[in-house]
Amino acid sequence: LGMPIGIIDANKGATNIYGWLSRETIESDATVLANAKADGCYTSESNWNSGSGKYLQMSAMYNTKISPLSNFSIAGMIWYQGCGNINNAEGHYAAALELLLKSYSEFFGFEENSMPMIVSHLHPYFNSSNFEIAARFNNEFSAVASKYPENVAQIAIYDLPLEYASNNQPIHPTEKIDIGKRFGIAAAGLVYDK
Repeated sequence: LGMPIGIIDANKGATNIYGWLSRETIESDATVLANAKADGCYTSESNWNSGSGKYLQMSAMYNTKISPLSNFSIAGMIWYQGCGNINNAEGHYAAALELLLKSYSEFFGFEENSMPMIVSHLHPYFNSSNFEIAARFNNEFSAVASKYPENVAQIAIYDLPLEYASNNQPIHPTEKIDIGKRFGIAAAGLVYDK
């Protein structure tokens, strides 16, 4: 690209998408609010920040990882998440992902959902039922990407090996270099016109 590129690492494993949306954003969208409640992910203000697993609560990741970035000028976002939502009803993830695109576009100063976003598909893991879950989620990623073809790209990772040196069964490809290369190629085209 002939220029330096900075990457802001704002991540946390095993989270769900509702954790990455602000309370105001969730509560402003009747569909996503109803979905969050149906998925058991809605936390009322009176119960917020109580109990264990506070980082898993609705809006927790937004409050701690995204809101502090309000003065940054970004070129786009890489989104590699979804496993924390595998038990959600069909269509719920796509609605939340589209709301995330809309709210982050506004938050970071992009017009009309135009923030460049690259989403990674989920890798099917363990057994055949997870292949079906991954396929459903990948269809939900595709539904959002097809609505915004000018600024949303998706990368497939189903072909990457799932191998650990230990007896643990992975849910993500252990070789991240290939994933990074795919994100890089997508970013070069989507953000930098290369």
